[in-house]
Amino acid sequence: MTWGDESRPGWERMPGESAKAHEAARVYLEMRASRSLAAVARRLGKHVSQMERWSKRYEWISRAAAFDQHLDGEERKQFERTELAESQKWRQRQVELAEREFQLGQKLVCKAEKMLDLPLTRTITEDGKTVVQPARWTVKDAARLAREGKALSRGAIPAHLNDEAELKSEEWIIEDYVPQNN
Repeated sequence: MTWGDESRPGWERMPGESAKAHEAARVYLEMRASRSLAAVARRLGKHVSQMERWSKRYEWISRAAAFDQHLDGEERKQFERTELAESQKWRQRQVELAEREFQLGQKLVCKAEKMLDLPLTRTITEDGKTVVQPARWTVKDAARLAREGKALSRGAIPAHLNDEAELKSEEWIIEDYVPQNN
């Protein structure tokens, strides 16, 4: 008997197979690892000898193997779809994190630039007195802020490009201006 071509799976009802025989075959197939002719006979209230005849005539063992192979393939496909979705989710998170790091780095660089535009002292005139006070930051602070901002931004770029691009970092050494007392 030939069954299970590409257009029709082998576990479907075979030509000449009665509805009762097919129902028994379906029960047998669905039992998976716990398959037995005796268990099918018990479940359907039939004799084991009847199950043996149907099993042989309608090739239950081969059909069960094809059915198991099909289900295993479906489970594998579902696992792969799940893994792909999870991988895509984490790739998206990586891209979003890289963008946030890049933007934060740019803000730090911008802040350092604004700091460098400000004077290192502030002058307060009150009641005819002028007081010159040092700023609460130093050029080293601005340089450190700029360096950290650039590092954050540069670090985000290769992460986004999957490490295909290599950026060279530059090192700045900036010391605060300290006036000499003469």
